[in-house]
Amino acid sequence: MRLRTLLVPLALAGLPACTEVSGPAAAITPDDGPPARSVAVSYRNPVLGPDAPDPHAAFLDGKYWIYPTSEGGQRFHAYSSTDMVNWVDEGVVLDLGPGVAWTDWNGWAPAIAVRNGKYYFYYSANGPHPDSKIGVAVGTSPRGPFTDIGRPLVTSDASVPLEAIDPMVFVDTDGQAYLYYGGSAGNGNMAIHRLNADMISLSGARIVQKPRYFTEGPFVHKRNGVYYLTYSNGGWNTPDYNVRYATSTSPLGPWTYGAQILGKDFNFSGPGHHAILQRPGADDWYIVYHRYEDGAEFNAKRRATAIDRLTYSGTAIQPVTMTGAVPNGRYKLFARHSGKALDVGGCSTADGADVITWPYSGLACQQWDLTRQTDGHYRITAAHSGKALDVGGCSTAEGANVITWPWSGIDCQRWQVVKTGPDAFKLVARNSGRVLDVAGCSTADGADVIVRAYTGALCQQWNIRQAAAVVPNGRYKLTARHSGQALDVADCSTADGADAITWPYWAGACQQWNLERLADGYYKITASHSGKALDVGGCSTADGADVITWPYSGAACQQWDVVDVGGDYYRVTARNSGMALDVAGCSTAGAADVIVRPYTGAACQQWRIETTP
Repeated sequence: MRLRTLLVPLALAGLPACTEVSGPAAAITPDDGPPARSVAVSYRNPVLGPDAPDPHAAFLDGKYWIYPTSEGGQRFHAYSSTDMVNWVDEGVVLDLGPGVAWTDWNGWAPAIAVRNGKYYFYYSANGPHPDSKIGVAVGTSPRGPFTDIGRPLVTSDASVPLEAIDPMVFVDTDGQAYLYYGGSAGNGNMAIHRLNADMISLSGARIVQKPRYFTEGPFVHKRNGVYYLTYSNGGWNTPDYNVRYATSTSPLGPWTYGAQILGKDFNFSGPGHHAILQRPGADDWYIVYHRYEDGAEFNAKRRATAIDRLTYSGTAIQPVTMTGAVPNGRYKLFARHSGKALDVGGCSTADGADVITWPYSGLACQQWDLTRQTDGHYRITAAHSGKALDVGGCSTAEGANVITWPWSGIDCQRWQVVKTGPDAFKLVARNSGRVLDVAGCSTADGADVIVRAYTGALCQQWNIRQAAAVVPNGRYKLTARHSGQALDVADCSTADGADAITWPYWAGACQQWNLERLADGYYKITASHSGKALDVGGCSTADGADVITWPYSGAACQQWDVVDVGGDYYRVTARNSGMALDVAGCSTAGAADVIVRPYTGAACQQWRIETTP
């Protein structure tokens, strides 16, 4: 029989991409005052999508707002959130069809600014170059509706060349507003216009500049007196699209080039067209951008909106780490073709133990600790043994066997975890570039796991789901589901071999149990009144073996796996036999005997575990 090991979930479903961050927000007018203390909030990347490109973001009226490219090229939506996790579609804020006289199609890349109680919604339309134009519509709320002013604010100029797309408005601390725009058809040219106080007309001459590596999507923010121009570089429909920055002492430049701050990694490609958010009154900054999800580098409908932290070293913006890849944690991995779990054969802890697939039953040898390394690869270790997922002999051959082996950090133990689709990943061995594969795409129990060249087959793709959290060390009462009676030591005896029974709970110390999680994931369970361990009498592996208390010696018959079975109940299984803690005959009488039996899912084998004072 396969040995049972650690589990205990807290009802976590699916793979979260949740990253703890300090609360983002956008100040339309930048704040150069003293920084405030960060407040932790959470977001899950991607925050919008899968089709939500060219996002502009702002903090307005006490909420976070995101405005992406229009739906169907015509209808712009606004999305709001109070917590950056749950986003509400506020509906259409501008419809180019009935709402704009000079255009009715191809609306994209909006931006918003606020002044004197009014909201100004800038957007690109028409196109391609030289027909692209920038419009502006006005409203009294960040959720619109916005009313177009009836004419384009800016048109493209083929003579420069200058493409009128990707508008962004920056309002400086002195109240002067500036419009920035420019696109790839402009041969690297970017324009700056001062705006009049009405925010819908231009003041003075146009300024044309060519920032180093500029392609499109300019954005300006100010921090500690330094003006930052961030912008996209490269083709929007390529995996190499990226974000760079330059700095100046003036909102009009000239600009001193800094560096690339955002680019593709193993999991996400084509990150760009962004906005920068500042939490008002604080030196907390964030970048909101789109990226290609699910390996769809060339699918314009797979650009999702993501948010990540923006940090500085002095005046230099530091490279951005994209989140939404698999965070460090304990997971179960299921082969997409069969639904069976990645497993260590026989739950072996030996060096070289074979890796297979097997129906998931909550065993620790079916759970894996993923730890991202500094180079972006992952160390993947079996929860029951701590040994690493390894290509046997560090072979680079097609069909090389996969095993577990003590971690040494070599390339055949390092894995890329790369998205291939929604909730699907391929695992790529660093030493060969080959992927984790179920041999012959077998669906049989015990199918061997190997590495092969990637073909896109489902037996080379894995669903990664977060495994259980553990019951923390502490004092608990254990109550049988079928009777509501508590696990108890008969007569509160402190003798060696005292019998375990069930009895109505009266808060006695002999009904309270100390659970201590051991290094390998099993639990030592001791009676609070005596300190003696819950034990299978004589270390028997027989069906119906009696459960007693005995001085703890570390024997396998004194170690227990605690597995969530749903509904706040757990099964408790003996390590030496894999049999479950059971009330004999499913009796509901007082002093019913407690034994071990093969687990059947009966209510008399399920236990509620609740903390006690």
